[in-house]
Amino acid sequence: MDSASMEAVRMLQALARCSALFTDLCQTLRGSPYVAAVVRGFDCRDYQSGITIEAYADAELTSGQSICWWLEVTWNEQHWVIHTSVLVNDEQARDLTKSLLIAVLLPSMSS
Repeated sequence: MDSASMEAVRMLQALARCSALFTDLCQTLRGSPYVAAVVRGFDCRDYQSGITIEAYADAELTSGQSICWWLEVTWNEQHWVIHTSVLVNDEQARDLTKSLLIAVLLPSMSS
């Protein structure tokens, strides 16, 4: 297998692991008596700013609040940029906490 194909396989493996982790989180959340419903998403989108991988797990709590775990990964021509946040909203969809946003720059796989 050539190096470009190996990099593509490694990327797909990383995406599969990430998807599995979100699935595991959702299964754990569904087992809680405090969680009424769970929704999960994992998408690859082509925005004007570039390709973005988005993943989330959203738990609606029996209290009326919701918690959303969000992951966004983009490529900026030099590095992978990873943004994560955890949002807590009340029943009126007001943000009760500040988003925890982290931007991490990782070297490309070919570096």
